[in-house]
Amino acid sequence: MPFIRLCCALYDSIHSAWGKYSIIRKTAMFAAIAFVCSGVTIWANKMALLPTWLATWVPTNYFASIQIVFTMVLLVEMVELIFALADSVALAVRKQLEIMSLILLRDVFKAISQLNGPLNLADHGMLLLQMVSVALGGYILFIIRGLFWKMHYVQQYTAMEHYLAVKKCVALALLVAFVGIGIYDSYTVVFRAVPSNFFHHFYTTLIFADILIILVGQYFLPSFHITFRNSGYAVSTLIMRVALEAPYHISAALCVLAGCYILLIAWGTARFSE
Repeated sequence: MPFIRLCCALYDSIHSAWGKYSIIRKTAMFAAIAFVCSGVTIWANKMALLPTWLATWVPTNYFASIQIVFTMVLLVEMVELIFALADSVALAVRKQLEIMSLILLRDVFKAISQLNGPLNLADHGMLLLQMVSVALGGYILFIIRGLFWKMHYVQQYTAMEHYLAVKKCVALALLVAFVGIGIYDSYTVVFRAVPSNFFHHFYTTLIFADILIILVGQYFLPSFHITFRNSGYAVSTLIMRVALEAPYHISAALCVLAGCYILLIAWGTARFSE
């Protein structure tokens, strides 16, 4: 179909430009500059050197600058996730594990940035426990990611050209949604003073994209084995989406649960392959 060919050509152009211009390296350099600038700005705010209208927007805890740059890195990783979704479901799952492990590590700095005074066990014992559980959860997801990729090599699935073309169309639509969500979230944060919900909205959209790919896969590759595998991975995405709104320690537990479920799906589909 002309529309699908047009979408595929547009997707290929964007994907090629993303790799050609070394967006990841440039973003890393920009994040490093932003990290230094945010630290200096926070210091200036603590010294009461900023005008009143700007001081209300700038935090006073230095750890907030780490949270900011972690968010920038996560945004790049999410674009990589969209590209991986068009290439392979397994690649997308691995990228999801990477993103969630980084989100958990970011939550450690996010939690400590909420402290208004010196850290002590008497007043912040529960917070320390939550930080340790979140950090441990991020590490466990890192290990699960490695185990999953070793299991993945056992599975061999042949994809059709038309199936890949439709997946590129889905990835292109998800990329448009990614930009749209980012613009809307920025608008609500700046003009309505609403906390950012970008990751929540994006993961909700990702779930629907996963379901659409499952349905498309059923049309081109009608196999219960593949449908069950992809549906199981979609369930893990749903669990991760719930984890984003849970308290720190519960979020870590849900992410680890989703990771373990991914391992079970990978092991089961490899062990009982068709």
